[in-house]
Amino acid sequence: MNHTNLTLRDLYDTYNLNRRYNHPDNVTFSHSYFGDGKYPPDWGEKRTDISTTHGGRREAIREYQGGLCARCGTDISNSEFNCHHYLSLDQGGKHDLNNLLTLCLPCHRLIHPDVDDLDGNWREAPIFPSIDADPRMATVRKPVVTSERRQYLPSLSLVAEKSTPAENTPALSTATFKIGPGDALAAAEDFERLLDEMGIHFDSEYTVHVTSSADLSLYDATVELTVSSQYGTNITLETTTDRSGNARFELPAGREIKATVTKGRLGPVEFVDTTTTEPRTREITLQD
Repeated sequence: MNHTNLTLRDLYDTYNLNRRYNHPDNVTFSHSYFGDGKYPPDWGEKRTDISTTHGGRREAIREYQGGLCARCGTDISNSEFNCHHYLSLDQGGKHDLNNLLTLCLPCHRLIHPDVDDLDGNWREAPIFPSIDADPRMATVRKPVVTSERRQYLPSLSLVAEKSTPAENTPALSTATFKIGPGDALAAAEDFERLLDEMGIHFDSEYTVHVTSSADLSLYDATVELTVSSQYGTNITLETTTDRSGNARFELPAGREIKATVTKGRLGPVEFVDTTTTEPRTREITLQD
């Protein structure tokens, strides 16, 4: 993901970076950027006690990436950003430039959703990477809001069934699907075509019609479906009934589903069924 005429080798000279500090063992408490013995002294902007120029390793990598986030392609040339170790120090990673990438705050937090002291909200990162993303950072965020879940959750879960993570494995987290970089980039370019190429089809129209004991259609009842997976990871979908008491799903045919229906203090009612290519409506009554 080089957007400059400079090579990584050139950047060491341009930014006056000391290759000695590529190895974490050479970073000490007295020779570290934050004084914690973890980050090299030439990590960030110029300090009076070190001889870096133009901002150190962070700025060198940001220039190498053309001021763009390595995952989503957002312009971070004039905004806050994080410099990320592709392989973390705990995984044996080093501080050399080919192990560093710059990311916008949300995309960085997407890799570390459980680290509370990091800036950024991973939920604000785009679902798909940029089509020009570094393959090491090509991850797919899990949908969080209702509209995203309805549009993407079933299909992305099925993509994950058939996909194999590769060089993007270190960037995967509890907030991303386990989808390989090639499929993640293909989804970013043309999601419908990827589904077709992977043979993923939603050929079962499944409706749950919810009524009260007085035979009145219930609005805003919650219907949660767990769809069986061929690869051991079940898919959970959730929606609410419309004013006609219907909760509609488009699902792959031939899958076992387990459903739970509730509304306030009513329920739960649970049932098991199997999807077919024929449209199906399941009638559920919630007793008062």
